[in-house]
Amino acid sequence: MPSLERKKILLIIGAGNMGESLLRSWVENQINDTCLLVLELSPSEWLKSVSQKGLIELNPREITKQIDVCVFAIKPQNLGEVLKENYLRISKKTLIISVVAGKDFSFFQANFQDNIPIIRVMPNTPVAVNQGVSAIVADQYANKKHVEWAKKLFSPLGKVVQLKNEREIDVVTAISGSGPAYVFNFIENLIEMAEELGLSSEVSRKLAIQTVIGAGLLAESTKSTPRRLRENVTSPAGTTEAALEVLMDSKFGWKPIIKKAINAAHIRSQELSGSKKVERESSLNHIEVDDFTKVDIRVGEIVRAEPYPDAKKPAFKLWINFGPELGERKSSAQITNHYLPETLVGRQILAVVNFGPRQIGKFVSEVLVLGVPDKEDSGIILVEPEKKALVGGRMY
Repeated sequence: MPSLERKKILLIIGAGNMGESLLRSWVENQINDTCLLVLELSPSEWLKSVSQKGLIELNPREITKQIDVCVFAIKPQNLGEVLKENYLRISKKTLIISVVAGKDFSFFQANFQDNIPIIRVMPNTPVAVNQGVSAIVADQYANKKHVEWAKKLFSPLGKVVQLKNEREIDVVTAISGSGPAYVFNFIENLIEMAEELGLSSEVSRKLAIQTVIGAGLLAESTKSTPRRLRENVTSPAGTTEAALEVLMDSKFGWKPIIKKAINAAHIRSQELSGSKKVERESSLNHIEVDDFTKVDIRVGEIVRAEPYPDAKKPAFKLWINFGPELGERKSSAQITNHYLPETLVGRQILAVVNFGPRQIGKFVSEVLVLGVPDKEDSGIILVEPEKKALVGGRMY
């Protein structure tokens, strides 16, 4: 590969979400020793704008100069065709950098006669704000200068880690590649619970997002381990401890759920790359009979039903009689697709009665009424005894 000092020609093929994020960072950080060429069939307005300013060359008719670095940022299913279309533009001196998920070194080498240096990179979506993490791994034909050049390209987008071998890419995909989606889902749930407990959408969103940002920055800026930081927040018999007893439950808490999720992503990454054919673990979480008997499901009779306009999703407020032992309990049920309040009164239902009460807006839901999706999956229908049952009777 030519000396790092001379101005390099970098061709990026594909400028969708990830490709454009890479380009934005490179343009904003003014990589002055690089000429940026871009091939993109559906360029965004931003691409057109920076092209007009002369910061990139967009869809040049001819590429006569030698390509020093070619970055592939396209969908995996299009890679084979794109490699054939651009075969003549790539020489044995070209460094190939691939951010294409699921396509390994052997796929690229099978399309070229020469032993071309290839570096695979697995960035994640926060590279769009220069706060991502990119894992790189080089094949046997890439040398130290190639690796330095890849690090130089991706360092402005956040952190860069170098892997020991290609197999580790599947692990990275499951941890940091898919990881932002896990965090976004956590934020979604924090916001939803804050709103259910009565906070406004604006306040809920700000609290949830800033909590995640702040916790991440604190974890990065201190020498304390995440475990120590968690312990620092947790006062004996306090609110955090109450929540963590649920989240850290050995059977139903975060650890078994996260383990299963990461394993599912890891296996899927291996399947997509063709590196391994594996039988997917059953999606069922197996429990013991003793676990089931802890769930107290009783027959109740609805004695009162009202619309609940303050609920986040359409729902009814229900008052349910569970007999002399339990008395009357309240519940909020999202069953508005198939029922009207007047048709619910007198109906027998099944409900879990030993969950803790949940504050849903200004209403306290004390039991969980059971239902199943209808045939079209357009709404919930109640689980009801086929015949009149003993009110308060337990399901076995």
